[in-house]
Amino acid sequence: MDIILVEHTPNLLELYNYPLGVLHPELNMKYVERYRAKSITIESTERIAWTLDGEEGESTLVAHIDNHPRALQIYANERD
Repeated sequence: MDIILVEHTPNLLELYNYPLGVLHPELNMKYVERYRAKSITIESTERIAWTLDGEEGESTLVAHIDNHPRALQIYANERD
């Protein structure tokens, strides 16, 4: 999985560079870091409020995300 971390910056002018760093991985952006990994664990001293695919979720101090490629097989019948 591709992991993109964007650091918060107090400088509003730097916000202009965020989309550039996300869309163009070849650029070495000051506030954007990219990784490839099978899993990631994020720990925080403040509660992390996040959801997957927009469903309701709770906040936590530790978020662990695993990537399971091809873990789900979808079958569909042909329709006439």
